[in-house]
Amino acid sequence: MIKAGKAIQNLYTKIIHVTCLAHGLHRVAEEIRNQYKNVDQLVSNIKKTFLKAPSRIQTLKSVASDISLPPQPILTRWGTWIDAALYYCKHFEIIKQVIDMLDENDAESIKKCKQILKSNNLEANLAFIMSNYGFISTSITRLETKGMSLTESIKIIKTAKESIHSANVGGCAQAKAIDEKFQKVMEKNVRFVQLQKISDIINGQNESMDGLPTDISSGDIPFFKLAPISSVDVERTFSKYKNILADNRRSFEFSNLKKYLIVQCNAQVITGKMEALLMSCKIYTVDRDTEIKKNTELIYDKFDGMAIKTVKESQMIHDGMFTNFSKCTKAQGHWRKCRSGHLYCVMECGVPMKQSVCPQCKV
Repeated sequence: MIKAGKAIQNLYTKIIHVTCLAHGLHRVAEEIRNQYKNVDQLVSNIKKTFLKAPSRIQTLKSVASDISLPPQPILTRWGTWIDAALYYCKHFEIIKQVIDMLDENDAESIKKCKQILKSNNLEANLAFIMSNYGFISTSITRLETKGMSLTESIKIIKTAKESIHSANVGGCAQAKAIDEKFQKVMEKNVRFVQLQKISDIINGQNESMDGLPTDISSGDIPFFKLAPISSVDVERTFSKYKNILADNRRSFEFSNLKKYLIVQCNAQVITGKMEALLMSCKIYTVDRDTEIKKNTELIYDKFDGMAIKTVKESQMIHDGMFTNFSKCTKAQGHWRKCRSGHLYCVMECGVPMKQSVCPQCKV
């Protein structure tokens, strides 16, 4: 990424390239995992214990039905290991009770869990992680948010820096190593200091342009207001293009490929609101009907007539729904969802009187 940033900067001299700071916080989380081996072993072995084990899950539910199942962190998914450590800190006594109820001869992971839970410093380590580093997962999630201002993003990093450094005040060897890791991550982001100065100028906290590249003028500063400090949006585009460049797309015509790109780029912005309207189980009112029609027209306009249904078919569906739910011809009809979240419609009856099976999930 650093080499790519330098290459692009030769063409676009006003670019200020920084490596993804959401990933930087994840690297700090990886250092926490490396420093606390006993916690890492606990997370790993409990994951194995409850993975595809319905009887053990049932034992946990019988002891504590009000808590969620143990998380199954994936190391490549940012912040999930920290979330797991927080879970075991909150529910340590319950998890220990459940593990003690299991037979260690059933699985090697159960035997290891019982040995780890007897460790004297395990509970204290979990408490230390939660007290000093519990914010990391939330901070990563916030940095992944679209449309976040540069000022808010930098504030998250500053808060993380202060919290990580404050954990090192007591002279703990693990905390010192974690603090040094964070400092190394930030030292590699040489251009981050320039973004901080631009953020201060935007906020009115700095009245000097000193320290910024000579190519950047006062007229360029406002364009940095929404500058991202993470590569999350870029990585999301990788997933979209991966679907487009799949093996089963070789017969794509260029005209259809162009339309498909438009759909991918506009789907979240335009169809998000429409999906929320259609998937809601609220009463189908005249106002809701009007709002759906407006969004439908917007989608037709943006997607250049790519709708699967014809206009006539859409009108038939619209007329049928509108008559049933809006003009009180069959005013009792309404939408419901099965236990898996699949929608179904009850027409003439207000409350279903017969139990059936969902045709989609067979439940």
